[in-house]
Amino acid sequence: EVVGGPAAAVLAADPGRLRAFREPAFAPLLAVAPFDSDDTAVSLHAGCPYRLTAAVFTRDPAKADALAARL
Repeated sequence: EVVGGPAAAVLAADPGRLRAFREPAFAPLLAVAPFDSDDTAVSLHAGCPYRLTAAVFTRDPAKADALAARL
């Protein structure tokens, strides 16, 4: 049962395949993209015209801070 609104959706795919990676979604949605390097992650983020959000998950706090600063 969903109380208070629609359930959230998680999309995991190649960013080139889903509009959710390039356009705003006015719904509870999380788009997750795999990447091979920090440079690729920054390029994926820079390729979105809106850049409404970004998150970094890693066990290395120094790496997280460095990557977050680039985003």
